[in-house]
Formats: sequence, structure tokens, C-alpha cells
Amino acid sequence: MVIRFSKYHGAGNDFIMIDGLTAEISAGGLPVADLCNRHTGIGADGLIVLMPSTTVDFRMVYFNSDGLQATMCGNGGRTAAAFASRLGLNKSLVRFEASDGLHEALITMAGVHRYQIRLSMTDVRGMRSEPEGLLLNTGVPHLVVFSQGVTSLDVTTVGGHLRNLPKFQPEGTNVNFVEIIEEGLLVRTYERGVEDETLSCGTGITASVLAHAMRTGTTRGETNVFCRGGNLSVSFRREGDYFTDVMLFGPAVHVFDGTFEI
Repeated sequence: MVIRFSKYHGAGNDFIMIDGLTAEISAGGLPVADLCNRHTGIGADGLIVLMPSTTVDFRMVYFNSDGLQATMCGNGGRTAAAFASRLGLNKSLVRFEASDGLHEALITMAGVHRYQIRLSMTDVRGMRSEPEGLLLNTGVPHLVVFSQGVTSLDVTTVGGHLRNLPKFQPEGTNVNFVEIIEEGLLVRTYERGVEDETLSCGTGITASVLAHAMRTGTTRGETNVFCRGGNLSVSFRREGDYFTDVMLFGPAVHVFDGTFEI
């Protein structure tokens, strides 16, 4: 069986996109880990299948590069919206469901194969203080560690250690290293399921901004975030430890199309 795919990235966080709306695709039957392998496959941080939904434009099924299905991916959601727009679902607004709930994406063309996407994220309630940092869930669990010298940090080693601490098992946690700078936040993320640093992470960026808001007492606003793969921003409203109207904004790029056979 020959399957068409598209490659997208959002601030360097890259994904294989598959249209399951017009083609009969069994998401669970795809060799995700092989396809995401950067040496012997297409190469990506994750794979996304757009599947039919009875209530909104589509259902997003997301897999990490290890082949395991995950609840939500912020940059994946943004790039999925761009892919859906290119498929003709809607040029400016799409609504979709993920395992963590419903999302809405506003889409603006920013050039050939380039988009700016503003994605609604899940509401977030509660953070847990750990000796290592703040733990919260923005669709998937994230540990946020505030530090200095983040640009020179060995994220793979330190992040991998924290991700695998016994108290975060059995699922483990994503780990974000955050430095406060004049322009906003500098963030680097170790992603579970990828088991390495990614150039950016949408849910991790969101977690970092919300954790910073709790530390500073900020109740609303928009924060600029700088990652190795590009710049994004997060806006929110907060009452106590409850965050609403959480929006993730940033670029999405269509890289290329291709086919593979299974």
C-alpha cells in the first residue's frame, strides 16, 4: 500500500503528516518509529494522522517518534492545522479534537508554504512544586526548571536524568529548562518519547510561560519565548492556579511531500 505524506515543522519541531480524511488509513498500523528514524526513514520528532470527526473538522492522532501514541503536541497541533488548511478544510480557521480535548486554530498565510498559527490550548489547573522545579500538565506532563546558562546546558544528559526519576514513573515527564531574559523566556526542552532535546516544544513552551506566571504573580498577558528552532509566544488568563484562554502562537512551514509503502 502506497501512502502519501507531507513534512511540516513548527519552529524546528518536525512532523510527518498523513491525510486520513480522504484515504482509508489505520493509524495504529503505521510503522511510526521506522518512519521517524532520521537515518533510515523520513525523519521527524513525531507523526500525525488527520482522522474524521463527527463534531469538528478532524481528529488529530499523534505519535511520538518512539512509535507510542501521545495525548497532545502543541507544535503538532499548529502544523496539523496548517496541513488541514492546505487540504482545503478551511483557509483561516479549523477546529479539531485531540486526546486532551477540543482545539481551535486561527491560520494566516505568511508566504509560500509558510503559516502563522494561533492555537487554543487546554485549560490548566494546578501545579506541583518539586525540588527540581514546577510540575504541570498542558496536555502532557511537564517539569519546568528555572536556571541560568541554559544555552550551554547539556539538555540531553540532564533532561534525560530528570525525565527518568522514579517519582515521575511509570510514564515519565517532559523537562523544560527556562532562563528569564529581558525579551521574555529562553526555553530548551527534553521530550519524552523522542528521548532527546527538540528544537522547540509547544506544550513545553506553554508550561514554561504558565510556570513563570505563577512565580511572578502575573494574571494575564502574552510572553515571548525563544527556542533553538525559532520564536513563539503564549498568552493566557489566570485566576489562582487556574489558567484559561491559553493560546500558543508561532510559525508552521510545509517542507515537502512524498510517499512510502507498507
